[in-house]
Amino acid sequence: NKAVFHADTAECAREGVPLPAEVVEPDNGACIRLLSKPKEGIFSMLDEECQLQSGTDSEFAAKVWDAYATNMKDKGREGSPVLMDSSPGSYFRKPKVQAKNDETIAIKHYAREVIYHTAGWRSKNVDPLSPDAPTVLH
Repeated sequence: NKAVFHADTAECAREGVPLPAEVVEPDNGACIRLLSKPKEGIFSMLDEECQLQSGTDSEFAAKVWDAYATNMKDKGREGSPVLMDSSPGSYFRKPKVQAKNDETIAIKHYAREVIYHTAGWRSKNVDPLSPDAPTVLH
C-alpha cells in the first residue's frame, strides 16, 4: 500500500500534477487483516468452508456476515459503516445491493467500497494448481 502511494505521489510530482499540501498516506492494514488474518480472516473462513463437503457459497457468505456484521453500528441501514477504527471489522460493509441468495459481501478499501459476489468462490478456491506453477515459482 505504501509503495503504491509513494509511487503515485512521485508520478504526480514528475508530471506537475498539484497535490494538496497535506496528503495523508492511507493505512490499509486493518483491511488486509480482515482478508488474511489466520483463523479469523475472510480467506481463512473460505478455506474452512471448502473443507466441508456440504458447504455452499451462501453458507460462506453467511459465516462472514456472522463474524463481522455483529460489529456494525447500524445493521439495518444498507451501506452503513461499521466501527470506524483500525479493527478489521471496520472495513466490512452491508452491500447496498444484495445478490441472489445473499451471496454478496462488501469491503471498504482505502479508496472505495468494493462489492464481492461470492458465488463460485468455493469451487475456485479448491481448483488445483496448474502443473506449470512450481516451475514458474522457482
